[in-house]
Amino acid sequence: MITGVGLKIRNRRAGFIALAFLLAACATTPSTEAEAAYQDGVRHVERGDYQRALAEFSKAINLRADYAEAYNSRGNAYRLLKDYPRALEDINHALKLNPNLAEAYLNRGNLYFAQPDLDRARADFDQAIQLQSGNPLAYWSRAATHTQMGNHSAAIADLTQVIRLKGDLVGAYYERGAAHLRLGDTARAIADFDQTLKLDANHLLAYFQRGNARLRDGDFDRAIGDYSQALRLKSDFLDAYQQRARIKTRRIMNARRRITRRFSNSSPRASKRILSAG
Repeated sequence: MITGVGLKIRNRRAGFIALAFLLAACATTPSTEAEAAYQDGVRHVERGDYQRALAEFSKAINLRADYAEAYNSRGNAYRLLKDYPRALEDINHALKLNPNLAEAYLNRGNLYFAQPDLDRARADFDQAIQLQSGNPLAYWSRAATHTQMGNHSAAIADLTQVIRLKGDLVGAYYERGAAHLRLGDTARAIADFDQTLKLDANHLLAYFQRGNARLRDGDFDRAIGDYSQALRLKSDFLDAYQQRARIKTRRIMNARRRITRRFSNSSPRASKRILSAG
C-alpha cells in the first residue's frame, strides 16, 4: 500500500523523469534538425542548386548558432555564386567558431584564389594541409596557386602528392605533365600525358600537349598523330591545326636548308645537275 507521502515521492520522481526527457528533447531536437538541414544543403550543393543550399545552411544556423560547418558551407555556396563578400564573412565566422576547421581554410583559399589574391590563397592552403595532410583537394588547390605564381616545381611536388593520395585523378596527371612541359622536361611530360590518356582516352588537351612535347623533341610524325587525334575529338580546334601546319612549314624549311647546303657544297657542274633534276 502506498501512503500519501510515498505517492507524493513517486509522483515527484515521475515528474523529474518527464522533465528530464523534456529537457533532453529540447537539447537534441534542434541539433538533429540542424544536422538534417545541413545535409540537405550539402546535397543541393552537389546538384549545383546553390540557392536552395543557402536556404538549408541558413536554416541549420538558425537552429544552431555555433554550427561552424554550416557557416563554412554557406560561405562556400556564396563563393560558388561569386558573392565573395558574404562568402568571406561566413567562412571567417566559421573559423572564429572553430580555428581548426581545415575545410574552412580550403574554402577561403579557393575564395582568395578566385579574386585573385594568390599569397593569401597559398597561406590558407598551407594551413589546410597542416591540419588535414591527407586531403588531396588541398594539395590540388595549392598546386594551382603555385602554377599561377609561376612556381612549377612546387606545383609538381603538390600534384605528386595528389597522385599518391588518389592515383586515379586524371586531371592530376595532366596538370603535372603540363608543369613538366613548362619546365622543358619533355620526357616526364610525355609520361604523364600517356597516363592521362590511359585513364581517359578522349582527353583532348592531353593529345594536344603531348603533341607539343613531341614537337619540341623533333618527333614530328608522332606529334602530327597527336594533333590529328585532337582534331578527331574536336574538329574546330584551331590550335591543333596551327601546330600541325607549323610542323609542315618546318619540314619545308628544313628541306630547303638541305638543298641549300647541297648547292653550297657542290661544284657548279653538280649544281646544274641538281637544278635540272629538280
